[in-house]
Amino acid sequence: LCLSSEGRRNGEALVRFEDFEQRELALKRHRHFLHNRYIEVYRATADDFLQVAAGSFSSSGSESFNC
Repeated sequence: LCLSSEGRRNGEALVRFEDFEQRELALKRHRHFLHNRYIEVYRATADDFLQVAAGSFSSSGSESFNC
């Protein structure tokens, strides 16, 4: 789970899947509901994971997140 610059959970997470099939199943859930939660699923690159680990990932261009 990711945190905002204020240290609060922001509802974002980066997930690494074991195989291609699991990733594709997750991507099919984009813009669907999981119980009562609306979810969006996007692909991330290995560089995105490294940026998050370094604390410099920004999904909006102005706010940094830490996962």
